[in-house]
Amino acid sequence: MSAHTKNPDTAYQVMKYVTTGTGTRLLAKYGIGIPGNVAVSKTSDFTNEYNPYTQTWLKGLTTGRTPRLIPQYDKFYDAVNTAFKTYWTGQTSLDSAASTACSGAQSLLPK
Repeated sequence: MSAHTKNPDTAYQVMKYVTTGTGTRLLAKYGIGIPGNVAVSKTSDFTNEYNPYTQTWLKGLTTGRTPRLIPQYDKFYDAVNTAFKTYWTGQTSLDSAASTACSGAQSLLPK
């Protein structure tokens, strides 16, 4: 939580809700991130939503970061993010940004 939040009590309650109990179970069930609560991450709500990648995602709980599923992940992310930045800032159309992103991603794939 940011030290500059305008509503620290409310922010705390939201954080508590999405990291414990019902909130985290709902997030797990609908595939919205990896639950920070290890016990919830082992429930059928989570494991059924993420199969067949459950074990890969659960490894993220031990490192605090989702394991890379894509070779050259950082380069892939940078290529796509850079391409879409031009769309988000109104410099290009969505089609143009998507085309550039695809070209950047394609260049990273094995030939």
